[in-house]
Amino acid sequence: MKRLPYPAIPRSILEDSKMSSIYSSNLLYTLPRPLVNDKEFKILAEVIAKELARFFSAIDRVVIYPNIDELPENVLDILAKDLHIDWYDTSYSVTVKRNVVKNSIKVHKYLGTKYAVETALSDIFEDVSVAEWFEYGGAPFYFKVDINTGAGVSTDKMERVLRNVDFYRNLRSHLGEVSVEADEQQLIINTGGVAHNCISCTTLPPFSA
Repeated sequence: MKRLPYPAIPRSILEDSKMSSIYSSNLLYTLPRPLVNDKEFKILAEVIAKELARFFSAIDRVVIYPNIDELPENVLDILAKDLHIDWYDTSYSVTVKRNVVKNSIKVHKYLGTKYAVETALSDIFEDVSVAEWFEYGGAPFYFKVDINTGAGVSTDKMERVLRNVDFYRNLRSHLGEVSVEADEQQLIINTGGVAHNCISCTTLPPFSA
């Protein structure tokens, strides 16, 4: 029995789609063989293929996570809400927002650990280290944070950052001390508000977190 050949996909559809061959599939292959050479079904398949080709260019718009570096800022804000990134701040720069969203899954996975604190803070500042109380001789169940911002940072921003630490630290541990270096200035903050040690501190006045 002679097999009926499948008609080739019309050139007009290929030209209109402007896509690779995997996006320009011949819909006639999906029809039952008796309908392949039916004139009306051929026209229907061609029309549907042409309409589908119009939407191929939108496929990349639904590929969200691999394209975080290209997403507009308002989409990053929406993602932060959807991903329950409680430490996300809409006042951050777009670059910081991208970093926070990228690493949010890792932070959520290791919530309550030193790694989570370092990762979350590193999204905001270029150089961060965290030491637990037994690593620096502090009071039990306290930890300290050393931050090198590489540039000036406002007191308001630092206060917001330190408040956000509560979202990813463990409930047993408490932030006891923060050392901030910015523009060759150093600020040591006792978060209990008992004492402050500020060296040439004009960019960052002392404050209690």
